Amino acid sequence: MADNLIFEDLRGQIGSPEFVEGNALQILSTLGTAIADEELETEARELVIRLLENRRSLNGLSPVLDALVRQVGLFPYIQDTNKLSVGDQLAFEIHRPLELDEDDIVFHRSQAAVYRDLMDGKSVILSAPTSFGKSLIIDAVIAAKSMNNVVVIVPTISLIDETRRRLTKFSDRYKLITHPNQEQAERNIFVLTQERALDLELDGVIDFLVIDEFYKLDPQRGRDDIRSAVLNYVVYKLSKNARQFYMLGPNIRGVPPGFTDNFRCEFVHTTEATVVSEAHRVDPGENKLDALVELCRTLDDKTLIFCQSPGSSRKVAERLLEDLGVEIMPELEEAANWIGSEYHPDWVFAKSFARGIGIHHGQIARALAQHVVREFNSATSPMNFLVCTSTLIEGVNTAAKNVIIYDNQIARNKLDYFTFNNIAGRSGRMFKHFVGRVYHFEDPPKPDFGDIDIPMFSQDENSSDGLLVQLDEGDLNDFAVGRVEPYRTSGILSYETIRANKFIDPEAQISLAQELLENPDEYHRLMSWTQFPNYHELLKVCELFFSHLGVQTRASAKSAPQLAWRLQRLSQNNSIRDLIISEVENPQTREDASEVVEIVIDFLRYWASFHVPRLLQAVNLIQREVFARLGLTPGNYDTYAGQVENLFSDPAIIALDEYGIPIQLGRKLEDWLEPDGDLDAVLVRLAAIEPDNLDISPFERIMLRESIAHL
Repeated sequence: MADNLIFEDLRGQIGSPEFVEGNALQILSTLGTAIADEELETEARELVIRLLENRRSLNGLSPVLDALVRQVGLFPYIQDTNKLSVGDQLAFEIHRPLELDEDDIVFHRSQAAVYRDLMDGKSVILSAPTSFGKSLIIDAVIAAKSMNNVVVIVPTISLIDETRRRLTKFSDRYKLITHPNQEQAERNIFVLTQERALDLELDGVIDFLVIDEFYKLDPQRGRDDIRSAVLNYVVYKLSKNARQFYMLGPNIRGVPPGFTDNFRCEFVHTTEATVVSEAHRVDPGENKLDALVELCRTLDDKTLIFCQSPGSSRKVAERLLEDLGVEIMPELEEAANWIGSEYHPDWVFAKSFARGIGIHHGQIARALAQHVVREFNSATSPMNFLVCTSTLIEGVNTAAKNVIIYDNQIARNKLDYFTFNNIAGRSGRMFKHFVGRVYHFEDPPKPDFGDIDIPMFSQDENSSDGLLVQLDEGDLNDFAVGRVEPYRTSGILSYETIRANKFIDPEAQISLAQELLENPDEYHRLMSWTQFPNYHELLKVCELFFSHLGVQTRASAKSAPQLAWRLQRLSQNNSIRDLIISEVENPQTREDASEVVEIVIDFLRYWASFHVPRLLQAVNLIQREVFARLGLTPGNYDTYAGQVENLFSDPAIIALDEYGIPIQLGRKLEDWLEPDGDLDAVLVRLAAIEPDNLDISPFERIMLRESIAHL
């Protein structure tokens, strides 16, 4: 046994249970001395977390470790409070949040400081690591304060479901609302994406406004200019009516100068994590996929594999299926069979699911994506691998010990330092994996300062015209006033119509109006339809999407004719399985079933449920103004746009996909749920259903029970 230990050497030694067992007292003594040294405190804190992984090897000295845990402020990790000193016990109790004692919650030091600021009524912008516990602070504030309206803005629909499920603990006090058209109660918690928040109308004030993943205010960080502009406007709009706000996200070092003064808030940046991430560089050798397979053979715990795109995810999953030789797992077979039956038996998602390899990306149906994350997170599930894209990185909680960064880009864009850290931060999980491991096949990006731009505040050349026209005139700076003036005075399209078409580029709108004005006879003949268009009328509108409104092609619609064709097929037969089978069996299209399935899902999610209704409404307003000015009878696309958005089904049934009930199952339940477009009524009837009394498959019963349990 060594008489003393060198602090600098402990990082490489403390992970060994044998070393810890043979040197327990010396390790604890060395760490205690280091914690007292301000220059070593941060590193000592990391080593304390590493030591927690080998607590059992401390030979009865666990109470000494608890004392060190208390010194570095990691109160949740204290195992035996009865053996703490009176002072330490008092500090422990002080870190309990008010009124959130059903889960025996205790905050760590930095977490408690933010919580106290919010309880004092301050607005806070918090930048902290993924494992910090930022969301738990939301729950604690809601539990402790008496409020009427809480609004939580999250970046994805997947996060709506995860957040809603977490907040159901407050359903006895608040109505949980995920769609702005649901009826409001006296006390409400709204959980919405920024797009849904555009339509939120409240009679009273917002008592507590939460903006999750606030870095997406910056178009460069969020990687989507339009969604960033929408989020900027939502923050601008809602913060005017909010008593207090809390913005949270990782890896940001600063906000624009003057922002905190203007919005009367505090910016808190901390790097204090509750887990440790170890980085390991992987040599890809001559074949990167071979190296990945060999790495996966060595890992025996929950592992995320990050890929740049759905296509890359497919290739990785197929290769793991081929080379790992995993047999079908009985616990997962029923779900995999259902997926194969309802989509296609050759879909790689179904085949890999059966063998404990999950896939998560934007071309997976929402209810299935939620289910695969729950399966991966379950300690009793044999699913140990989850191949994913950035859709899983944006706030969805996982229980991964290991993260493999297989690709160093998202789509065609190289990973920046911020995004790399965000992905790496998914390794480890509080109370589950004290030390997470990150394996990367490329050198990490060079560090940057992690500041963000907030265009609705900066109003400079990086702020889009689509955002600036939405801001009130009195809130525009001189530069922004000059930018929007041409749209006020264009004479081609009214400023009211430009603003009504939220976040459709104003220049593109004017260009489209000009096109209609110059060729009114040609366009009026094909654009004056109401209710439902024929193919040629639909094609003309789709052509305008691509030629004037800046729509980008993608695999599910590479041209206007293809988009019109898919929309026409959807209106004639909205069965997802039939859409897939007809395309797989069409010799003029493609043969790869996995690609077809994901293209069909992408069309339903990206085009039909979101972009086409939005674009239709924009063209609708423009043609109505132009044709009315010319004395021509305009068309009306409202009915058709609503039908497309809801996949030619009842909107309440489609909404259940977010609650964990696949569209196929929702349609089977339609006679029991009697939806008539009323989501509130459907949720009440859903809660009363007894799954065992229904003629549905065993997996459908599992999905139904899981959904009902979290209403």
